[in-house]
Amino acid sequence: GKTRKKKGAGGGVSTDELIALLKGDVDESDGIPQSADISDADLDMIMCRDDLVGKAKPNPRVGPGWEEVEDRSGMSLLGNVNKE
Repeated sequence: GKTRKKKGAGGGVSTDELIALLKGDVDESDGIPQSADISDADLDMIMCRDDLVGKAKPNPRVGPGWEEVEDRSGMSLLGNVNKE
């Protein structure tokens, strides 16, 4: 129709309000994984899965910009495959 939206009347939050809201989400235990962007070298190390088959030493569990997520579901990739 003929209604027009006024500039600044979007009902959004200001930058300061958004920062204040997000500060409550930060947990001090997040530490190292949340401290930086992942480096290309670390990304290459993580993506190369030779450590899983014993061709390389195990990867660290955390690093700057990344963290290994532990599967706590008790399920495995082949857990539901029939063994007949």
